[in-house]
Amino acid sequence: MRKGLVLLFVAALLALPAAAQRVRIVSEFQRIAPDGSVVAADRVDSRREINSPAVPRNAHSLFRVIINLPKGTPYWIFIAQNPENTAAAKMYRERPPDAVEELTQPVHTTMGESGFETYLLDVFLPADAPVETFRLEVQLNVDQDWTIYPLEIRVRQPRVPRIEKLNGPLPEAGARSDAALTVPLKAYLCGTEFKAAPASNGPTTLRSLIQRSGWQDVALARELEPSATRPAVVANILKAGGWPDVKAFCEHPQPLSPNGSEWFLKVRDYLYQGRPVR
Repeated sequence: MRKGLVLLFVAALLALPAAAQRVRIVSEFQRIAPDGSVVAADRVDSRREINSPAVPRNAHSLFRVIINLPKGTPYWIFIAQNPENTAAAKMYRERPPDAVEELTQPVHTTMGESGFETYLLDVFLPADAPVETFRLEVQLNVDQDWTIYPLEIRVRQPRVPRIEKLNGPLPEAGARSDAALTVPLKAYLCGTEFKAAPASNGPTTLRSLIQRSGWQDVALARELEPSATRPAVVANILKAGGWPDVKAFCEHPQPLSPNGSEWFLKVRDYLYQGRPVR
């Protein structure tokens, strides 16, 4: 009995920092409900911790910033970099289920009724960015109190080729977040052609931002083919998603990985860092 009480006490202590955490950063595939939990469609058994992400050059990388404060609390969000101006960073406020609004920085607002607000941090690395680590901080200011969430961003050698900024058919707003990758993945894996148009022709949404990242990633996959071979690149993508072969992926109108919404992060580990999918 005493051992059980001790275990419960330790578990409660471990839970305290997460409950009191004012700033968290998760992947773009983890949408957040008004109560601060991950929406049911996007939940995974083990969520990827975002603290030292690897990113390619000449590309956008998208992260979700979660702010947790008492309702009615005025606050500021600043984005700082060291070295300064290493990347271009935009902030979008999310309006569930899918709308986003680009914000002027620093962000100044007041916490709403739910006590949670989510933002998308869009980080662009130029093509000539040095292959090294730089520090990017999300800085939350409440009155005289500061909370800092540091990201040690690892710039990798791969450089996304210049591509037309395309969009294509998007899934329904309530679909699992990674469903927005379907169009670029089908174009790459299946040779499916989609009617594409400049991204500026439509509103910016969470789905369109995720799809934009997908177009970048398949462009990088094509760049990798001469050295790694196309069969190897395709095999790593399919393995990460849990599909036995290309046919299993291509024959489904809306293929969703059985490995959950964050499965594509393993594909990025492979494309950006050469880490084979296991």
